[in-house]
Amino acid sequence: MPVIRCPACKQRYEVKAAAGGRRARCRSCGQVFRIPPLDSPAGSAEEELRLSDLDRLATGQAVEDPGATKPAAAIPVSDTVSYAPNQEAAGAATAGGAYRAYLRSLARSLALSLSTSNLITFLVAWVILSAALVANLGLGMFCPCVAPILALFAYSWYLSFQLNVVLEAAAGEDELPALTFTGDWLEEIILPFIKMAAATGLARVPATIFLMLSLAQQGAGGLNVLILALSFLLGGNYGLLLEQASFRAQLVGGLLLVGGFLLWPMFVLVVAVGGLPGLLRLDLMILTIFKSLPAYLLTAAAVYASEAVVLGTGLLLGAIGLGVIIKGADVSWLLLLPLLLILVQLYTRIIAMRAIGYYYFHFKHRFAWSWG
Repeated sequence: MPVIRCPACKQRYEVKAAAGGRRARCRSCGQVFRIPPLDSPAGSAEEELRLSDLDRLATGQAVEDPGATKPAAAIPVSDTVSYAPNQEAAGAATAGGAYRAYLRSLARSLALSLSTSNLITFLVAWVILSAALVANLGLGMFCPCVAPILALFAYSWYLSFQLNVVLEAAAGEDELPALTFTGDWLEEIILPFIKMAAATGLARVPATIFLMLSLAQQGAGGLNVLILALSFLLGGNYGLLLEQASFRAQLVGGLLLVGGFLLWPMFVLVVAVGGLPGLLRLDLMILTIFKSLPAYLLTAAAVYASEAVVLGTGLLLGAIGLGVIIKGADVSWLLLLPLLLILVQLYTRIIAMRAIGYYYFHFKHRFAWSWG
């Protein structure tokens, strides 16, 4: 049977060809739409479809609503999926329906959508990252000049994969992106690194500016502080900048850092779907967060819960390794602990990136802007 998408949430439905031109309501988000004309072979049984059958389109997933307002046209699955304009018609989606659909998407993510292809992609990504770590450690001992280059390449490729996970989820797809490298260094290595660095750096800007001003008032300014600030903006150690500030400055700076990283999921979504220029519209991002505050807080909670899992796993594995060393047991198997940590990091980061993408997919009707 033909397959269509809801114009608001992109939920897929199988419908009979004779249903073309009829009105239906999306069971996922509540959007009312008109099914586009669908081709049907002449003389087929679908031409004799009864009216009662039309009221149960897509095996009960789409229901006729004759009294509804003028609906939008459904989108055939064969069409290219784009990021729908922000229009009031999308506001017909009920809040409860959007939240239920979002939670279902997150639940599917926890199981990697129970897809064999997703599991294979996940394992291949883990092998690549593990091999990069092992190679980097080996080259670090014998070719210290090459090791940082390899590490930067692997890290940038990993960032590109993360952004593609956001894109797939933002389009409503449950499949993980393909693991490919076509040789386009600009699009697949350099730009992803710049995008994620910009998103992270922007989250750190308020705390950095405050600490630099505080240090300047204490007379501790200079080139060293500037270098530490730039390093921190690019992902460096925050402690190196904090340890030079007073306790009060450390407390306020820490709160600003927490607030900045509360916006980090939005920054990542913007650079993944809208590109770097989107970061210039902080006003629209803040407005969007307020218009969809419960959904955004849920997204941020999913992101930072995944980070907490990684932190807890790292502490646990570190304690295990320390215990083995203290007991004097065979330490050769401890080399597996970093690989296990990579496995957990990869899994949780996929969950976090999907949460960000699904936030756009299910709540884009509340966004203060649109992507075409």
